[in-house]
Amino acid sequence: MKLFPLGWLLVFGMAISVQAAGQMTPYAKLSQLSLSQAEIKGGFWGERREQLWKTVLPYQWTQLESHHDVDNFRILAGEKDGVHLGPVYLDSDLYKWLEAASYLSGKHPQDQWLSDRITELTGLFGKVQMPDGYLNTYYQTFAPDRRWTNLLMNHELYCSGHLIEAGCALKEATGKDDLFKIATRLADQISSVFGPGKKQGVPGHEEIELALVRLYRQTGDKKYLEMANFFIGRRGRANKYPQAMIKSLKDQSELARIVNEKRRPWLEKAPKAKSAAGYIIGGTLFDPRIFTNFYTGKYFQDDKPFVDQTTGVGHAVRAMYYFTGAADLYLETGDAALFQTAQKIWDNTISKRTYLTGGMGSLGGIEGFGRDYELPNRSYTETCAAIGSFFWNWRMLRATADAKYADLMERTLYNGILPAISLDGTKYFYQNPLTGNGKDQRQPWYGTACCPPNIARLFGSLERYLYSESDEGVWVHQYISGAARFRNGKVNLELESGFPFSGDVRIKISAQKPGSFAVMLRIPAWADKAAVAVNDEKLSNILAGTYLKIQREWKTGDEITLNFPMEIRLIDSPPEVKSNRGKVALMAGPLIYCLEEKDTPGINVHQAVISKSGKLEMAKRDDLLGGVMTVKGKTLAGKEFIAIPYYAWSNRGPSRMEIWIKAR
Repeated sequence: MKLFPLGWLLVFGMAISVQAAGQMTPYAKLSQLSLSQAEIKGGFWGERREQLWKTVLPYQWTQLESHHDVDNFRILAGEKDGVHLGPVYLDSDLYKWLEAASYLSGKHPQDQWLSDRITELTGLFGKVQMPDGYLNTYYQTFAPDRRWTNLLMNHELYCSGHLIEAGCALKEATGKDDLFKIATRLADQISSVFGPGKKQGVPGHEEIELALVRLYRQTGDKKYLEMANFFIGRRGRANKYPQAMIKSLKDQSELARIVNEKRRPWLEKAPKAKSAAGYIIGGTLFDPRIFTNFYTGKYFQDDKPFVDQTTGVGHAVRAMYYFTGAADLYLETGDAALFQTAQKIWDNTISKRTYLTGGMGSLGGIEGFGRDYELPNRSYTETCAAIGSFFWNWRMLRATADAKYADLMERTLYNGILPAISLDGTKYFYQNPLTGNGKDQRQPWYGTACCPPNIARLFGSLERYLYSESDEGVWVHQYISGAARFRNGKVNLELESGFPFSGDVRIKISAQKPGSFAVMLRIPAWADKAAVAVNDEKLSNILAGTYLKIQREWKTGDEITLNFPMEIRLIDSPPEVKSNRGKVALMAGPLIYCLEEKDTPGINVHQAVISKSGKLEMAKRDDLLGGVMTVKGKTLAGKEFIAIPYYAWSNRGPSRMEIWIKAR
C-alpha cells in the first residue's frame, strides 16, 4: 500500500477546508468540530453528561485506585513500596479514564479535583517514562529487556495508542501540553523502532493506528501518518501462522514465569500471571473455529492485507479499531483502495454480522464475529465493539456525507452502548446480550475493565459527533440538546430536543449578519413521516434516510422545527437468522424495546406471543427507571405487558429479558 506524498496533500487540504475552527482533513466531505465549538446541555444527554462529571468519573477513579492501576505507576516511580499487579494491558484503562477526564476538565476548568488527578497522572507518567521515550509499567517492572518482543499478545502498542489519545485530548480540551509531550516522546520512540528497514511487526490489538493519525493532525509531523500507514499496510503480509502464534505463546509463558517470580517476595498470595496458551488450546476442544482464528491470524485481522478483506472477522473490538484507523488514513491520503475496501467491509459486516442493537460479536470464544447471519441472541456483543463501530462510522460519515452512517451511530449509541452503564452510573455490562436468562447483572468493575472508561471517553466527547461543517453549510447529525458555533463563530445554532422519547426538535439560528448557506438536517431512516418547517413555513420532499438541505439566507431569529413521530414499529429479522424466525422486535424512534420479567408478571418473556396486528400504545412513566416511555399491549393469551427501552433493563435486580418476541 503506497503512502501518498504528503506535501501536495496538505496544500490541497488547505484549499478545500472550511472556514471554521474545526478539523477538515483533505479527503473529508465534512469537518469535525473542535471540542470548544459544540456543547451538550439539557435534555436526556445533558443529564448524562452531568452524571458523567459528578458521579461516573469519581467512581471510576476509586475503582482504578483499588485495582492498582495508579499504584503501578507510583511503585515504578519510587513513590510507594509494592509490586506491579494486574494484566499487561492494565495501563490502557487509566489512559482512557484520563482521556475522558481531559474532556470534562476542559468543560469544567473550575473542578480542582479533576485538575489535580490529571496533574498527578501526568507527573507520574513523566517520572517513569524511560529516557528513550518508552512507557509501559508492566514491561518496565518485570522485563524491560523484552519490550516489543511479543506484539501479537501483549498490548504494548495498544496501551501506547491510548496514552497518545489522552495526550491529544488534554491538549485540545485544556491547552495543557505536558502530557502531550510525553505522548509525543513515546510516539517518537515507536517511530525509531518500527518502519521500513526496521522492526516489521504489527500489534495484535489495533489502536495505535488511529492514535498516530490523531497525533499527526495535531502536530502536522508526517512521520506519524507514515507510521500509521506502515502498521495498516504491513498487516496480513509478514506473520506466518501458526509458527508466529506458537512463538508468541512460548514467549508469554516465559514472561509469566518472570512476573510470578518477581511478585512472590511481595505478596504471599500474589495473583499469578497467566499465559493465554491454556485458554487458546483448551478452547479449541469446544469450538474448532477458535483454533482457526488464532492459528491463521484471523483473530488479529492479520490473515490477509486490509485491501483483501471483505468483512469483519476475528476479535470484534480489534476489527473496529483497525477499520477506524484505515478510514482515518483514507481521510488523510485519499488512497482509493483503502476506502473501497472499507465500504465493502461495511456493507457485509453491517447487513450480515451486526445485531439489531448495533452490537457486534456473536462468538464468546473469540469475542468476535461468526459467520454471516450467525447472530444468536445470547450474544457476546462486547461494549467496546459497539464503541469502536461508533468511531468507525463517524469516519465513514465524514468521508461520504451519507446519512446511513449517522443512522447507525444513533442506533448503536442508544442500544449498543448506553445499555452497558447502569442508570446510576456505577455498574457496567461487558457483554450485552439480546436475551436475558435472569442472571445478568452489571458489575461494579472487571478484571479486564476496558469497557467502563471507554464509555466515559465517548460520552465525554460526544459533542464532537453531533455536527459538521462543509463549504456549502452546516450539518446536524444527531438530535441532542445543546449548541454549536459555525463559520468562524459568526453563526450559532441552539438545539432543543425531546430525543429519545419525543421527536420534537427546535433549532434556533443566530448570526452576526444575514448570510446564505445550507443547513443539512438528517432525517432518520425510521422517520418516514417527518415534518419540517422554517419560521412556521412547512417544507416538502422530506425523505427518510437522507439529509434535508435547506438553502436560504439565514438571519438571527430564524427557527427550524422538526417533528419525527415516535411511532411503534415491528421489526422483522432477516430470515437467515434462524433463532429469530417467527419473531419481531419493537422499536419507537431510535430506541429498541424489550420485555423484562419485572414488568410482565405471569408472563414468560421467552414464550410470550403477540399479534402483529394487535394494538400497541406508548405510555409515559415518570416513576419508572428514571422516566421512560413504555410500550403497552396484550399477548395473544390476553395478558397485558409493558415493554421498556432496552438500555434500561437489568436496573432492578436479576430478571429475564427478551428483545425478539414471538409474533403471529
